[in-house]
Amino acid sequence: MATWARILAVVLATGAFSIGCASRPGLAGDSGSEPPKMSSNTNKEKQLNGMTSPSGETHPGTIIHDHKVDGRQWTENAADVPQTIAWAQVESAWVAVVRIEITGTSERLRMTRFGPDGQMLESTIQSPPSPSDTPAPSPVPTPTPTSER
Repeated sequence: MATWARILAVVLATGAFSIGCASRPGLAGDSGSEPPKMSSNTNKEKQLNGMTSPSGETHPGTIIHDHKVDGRQWTENAADVPQTIAWAQVESAWVAVVRIEITGTSERLRMTRFGPDGQMLESTIQSPPSPSDTPAPSPVPTPTPTSER
């Protein structure tokens, strides 16, 4: 199962937030609990942790996750998450993310990232996929076998 850190990394790297947090077991009504810790599997992951920005700045240390939809809050060390979660590029500068706030409904979530001075850095919205423009195929009846006499 993917950890929150890996999910957030994919979300922020692709610019799309496509998980349904309310449908994940163990999240709803789990106030105060922490998500599973991300373990580094490779040296590359260790090098690209969130403690240092892509340009070499040092992160203040922790990121507070405030999931207002589920009523949960937890803190992660920047060293335990990828750079894509711990840092946001604003114009040409890298800014440390110190708080991630999740609001909305279980069907449509907004993830907003904030910097050390409380400034909003970026916001991403997750919503269900839009309906397909292609019409659904019409069902084809299955012939019923008949017995021959």
